[in-house]
Amino acid sequence: MEDAVVVRRLRQAGAIPLAVSNCSELCMWWESANRVYGRTCNPYNKSKIVGGSSGGEGAIIGAAGSVFGVGSDIGGSIRMPSFFTGIFGHKPSPNAVPNTGQFPDASGNRQQFLCTGPMCRYAEDLKPLLMVMAGENAMSTLNLTSHVDVTKLRYFTMEDCGGHFLVSNVDPELKQAQQHVCQQLEEKLGIKVETLKSTNWLIPLRSGHR
Repeated sequence: MEDAVVVRRLRQAGAIPLAVSNCSELCMWWESANRVYGRTCNPYNKSKIVGGSSGGEGAIIGAAGSVFGVGSDIGGSIRMPSFFTGIFGHKPSPNAVPNTGQFPDASGNRQQFLCTGPMCRYAEDLKPLLMVMAGENAMSTLNLTSHVDVTKLRYFTMEDCGGHFLVSNVDPELKQAQQHVCQQLEEKLGIKVETLKSTNWLIPLRSGHR
């Protein structure tokens, strides 16, 4: 048995692994529960969930039990736990960070969707963590050392998925918070935020598929 490539790179950079935290079965659900360890509770309210599938990482980081962690993401498995526990997480571009050594196996078509990425308490830690995890790709593929003019990027917003029967309605408070972010981008930075109305590409967009 050996470390996954990402874990090995973090060790070489000085990281000290604490534990393998809880996740959903086969890392394929929107909360972190399984028949071995049960359901992971939210550190801010134990009656609430932490999201999934990387919810164990979100819980321990949110509870200040760890400085940062490693998650994997297809359709929100880093982003949802980070949102639910008040921390920061990032799903990188496909193939920017190696998935080698993960379980379940991330070979074949899954490589187009599954990404390994950092989770941490402070947003400023995302970039140095990603540079370590990406290795050579941090320079060649992601070009993380270059300045990015955020005013020249295109921004899109989608408040809901158009009422899909498998998805609950978006809470009005979440819509209001999203509208506030868009308003701040437009007022403070002069950025035009475009509304994405078509739901045909919802799954590919959420999973980062190109």
